[in-house]
Amino acid sequence: MSLSGGSKDPVSFAFTIEVNKPSEWQQMFDEFYRHWKYSYVEEDMHGYDWAGIRDRYAPLVEYVGETQDFYDLAAEMLAELNCSHSGVGVPRTAPAGASTYQTRYPGFEMEPDNGRYKVTHVYRTGPADHEWIDLSVGDYVMALNGTELKAGDNYWKILNRLLNPYVTVTVASSAQPGADTRDVRIETVTSLRNIKYEEWIANNRDYVDKATDGQIVYMHIRSMNQQYLEKFENEIDQFFYKKGLIVDVRYNGGGNIDQQLMDILERKPYQLTWSKTASPVWGRRPKQTIVGPKVMMINWRSGSDAEMTPHGFRHLGLGRIVGTPTNGAVVSARSYTLLDGGSTRIPGSRVVDYDPSQPFNRGFNLENYGVPPDVWVRDTPEDELNGTKRELQSAVDEVLRMLEEGKGTWQFVGPDRRNGGKDRRK
Repeated sequence: MSLSGGSKDPVSFAFTIEVNKPSEWQQMFDEFYRHWKYSYVEEDMHGYDWAGIRDRYAPLVEYVGETQDFYDLAAEMLAELNCSHSGVGVPRTAPAGASTYQTRYPGFEMEPDNGRYKVTHVYRTGPADHEWIDLSVGDYVMALNGTELKAGDNYWKILNRLLNPYVTVTVASSAQPGADTRDVRIETVTSLRNIKYEEWIANNRDYVDKATDGQIVYMHIRSMNQQYLEKFENEIDQFFYKKGLIVDVRYNGGGNIDQQLMDILERKPYQLTWSKTASPVWGRRPKQTIVGPKVMMINWRSGSDAEMTPHGFRHLGLGRIVGTPTNGAVVSARSYTLLDGGSTRIPGSRVVDYDPSQPFNRGFNLENYGVPPDVWVRDTPEDELNGTKRELQSAVDEVLRMLEEGKGTWQFVGPDRRNGGKDRRK
C-alpha cells in the first residue's frame, strides 16, 4: 500500500495523566544529588561529605507537601557546600495577569515643608529635567492632576492610577498659592533605576574632573556584558586625551568580558600618523587607549568576572586597586533541569591564578578568595548620608600620586616646537 499521496493534516488529541507527586519528589531528590555529584567542578565537594549530606536530608523528602517545600529543602542541602553561582529554581508558571495599576515616577523627590510638599531633588536627565519644564528644587507642589496636596497626603494614590503616562504638577515658589502658581506637564516613567544610575555616574565623573583639574577621567562598568563593553569602548574613544583613568567595577555582578577589558587597559602607544591638514591625534596607534596611570575601584559587591578583572589588572601590573576585597564568588556555572521543570545551577568551571611555578601553570583558586585592594577604604554609613565620597577620593589621591611620580605614564603629547618638533614622551 502506497502512502505517498496520503494526507498530512495534523490530528488533534488529548489525554489525561496522573502524577504521583511524592514519588516525583523522591526522583527529583536523586536527580539533584547526582547532578551535583557528577557535574560540580570541585571533585572533593569543597571537602564536604556529599553522600553524608544526602543521607541526612533524604528522610525529610517524605514530608514534602508541595513543590515549594521540595525546593526549600534542596536549597538548604545545597547551602552546606558553601559555593557561589549555585542554587535551585522552581518550575516556571504562566505569567500573572496584568496589574490593576502601575506606579509611575515624575522624576523628582519631595519632602514635607510648611504644610506642603517641597521639591528637594530633580534627577539629572529624568522626566522632570528638561528646559521646557518649569520646575526646580525649592518649588512647592500644590497639586497633582488637579488634586490638592498637603504634607502627609499619600500622593502615590494618584501616581499609581494615571490614565496615561502624563501628570500635571501644580507648583509655586512658596507654600501659599500666589501669582507664580503654574502647571507643568511631565511624562512619567515606570522606573527610576537607570536614571538614578546615570546620575550617580555623572556625579562621580564631575567629582573626579573637578578634583583632578580635568586631568583624570572616571568610568564605571555596570556589568560584564557586551552592552557595557561597548559603552566602555565608546568612553575610551571620547576621553583618549586624559592623563589617567579611574575605572570602577563596584556593584558589578559579573559576566564575561575580562579579556577584552584587559586588552584595552594594557595597550601602549607606539606610533602616530597624520597628514599636513589633519589633527596630530587623529592617527594615534593604538587609537583606542588612555595613556597614563590607572586605578581600579572594587568592593564586596564586585563579583565573578568583576573579580577576575581586578585580579588580572594586578597580575598584569596595570595599576593600583582601591576599595574593599571583592565578593569571593568566581566560577562559571550552568543550569540543569529537574523532572518537574525546575532547575539547579551548578558551577562547572573553576578560575585559578596563572602561576608558572605550578604544574600546568595553575595557581590558587579565586573562589572564596576575594581580590584584596592595594589601598583599603570603605564608605561609612555617615558618608552615604552626607554625600562624602571617601572611596572615590582615595582613588583620586592614588591616581594623582601616580601621575606625579610618573608611574604608569607613557604619553604622547604631540610635537613640541621648543624641542625641535620631536615628540615628548613621559
